[in-house]
Amino acid sequence: MTRVLLIGYAPDAVDFSDPALPPGMNANKIAAGIEVGSSRCAIGDGTPNSAPSGPIMRSPR
Repeated sequence: MTRVLLIGYAPDAVDFSDPALPPGMNANKIAAGIEVGSSRCAIGDGTPNSAPSGPIMRSPR
């Protein structure tokens, strides 16, 4: 069985006064999204919380 480790911020550690965040975003919405993603992974429904690696993650040539 493949296992995936999700690494990120705790929802209650986010500064929701930051104007870069969408209006109305809060810790409960983030926690709910994490729960949905985790549930989908548990039943084998893809990798909803994945992101492609950027230049910092690429091996040097």
